[in-house]
Amino acid sequence: MLHPMRHPISPPVHRGANVRSALTACWLAFCVWGAPLAQAQAIGERPFVLAYDESGGSEGSYSVKLLRLIYAEAFRRMGVPLEVASYPTARLPLLLERGLIDGEMARALVYGKLHPDLVRVNESVLVGAFALYTSKPELRLGDLKDLLTSSLRVEYRLGVLSCEAAMKAAVSGERLSTIATTRQGVEKLLRDRTDVYCDIDLAVLNVLYGPPLPGVGALRTLMQIGDPAPLYPYLNPKHADMAFRLAAVLKQMKQEGVVEQYRKKVLHEFSR
Repeated sequence: MLHPMRHPISPPVHRGANVRSALTACWLAFCVWGAPLAQAQAIGERPFVLAYDESGGSEGSYSVKLLRLIYAEAFRRMGVPLEVASYPTARLPLLLERGLIDGEMARALVYGKLHPDLVRVNESVLVGAFALYTSKPELRLGDLKDLLTSSLRVEYRLGVLSCEAAMKAAVSGERLSTIATTRQGVEKLLRDRTDVYCDIDLAVLNVLYGPPLPGVGALRTLMQIGDPAPLYPYLNPKHADMAFRLAAVLKQMKQEGVVEQYRKKVLHEFSR
């Protein structure tokens, strides 16, 4: 029997070959483990960009403050850094579909029907109501059909799809106009440049709780259009997996009463 100490079978040691072998092993290890890990860390550190419609509410407004609180907590629970952005109504779907932003904060169900490639998070974040508003104390409407035979000047905010559909069906072209922002729509009512304005109530609350607007006390709800509308987050398709996680977190936050606490907190801030 051969004794290993007396009869060595290892090849001679060549330092250059050993160094090359070590470098090769390190490179392969990086390719298998290091590169994917570095990529995952880079993706994890990049903030998730969630945007809201600035045409209906600016930074610091009622709905934006409320949405910021809700999403800050939701993304904290998921361990995902969050960045909030704002864009005009018409730009948001273009940016989202192209992947230039990752998601939108709050849109109604009808939005998903017009943009079927987007991923809806199956848990609403807020509930809004689409309604007609006026500043004329004597004005009354039984239903939307009354607009067909009236001479009322009617306006709605661009991008508010439920208002657009309802008003186009009930008002002739020459009496129907559009406006870019909710504040502009309310201002025109107060200045008697229009008679009826259609928007979602959350956006109108932003105006009521916003910078002072002369005569805003005359603004009142004329009638609601349809049932209250749940508003959902919509994501770019590349974030389909996150949609399930976000839905679960939002549902849990509601069950814990966190969302309602935030709503009361923001209302209290604006009612002082």
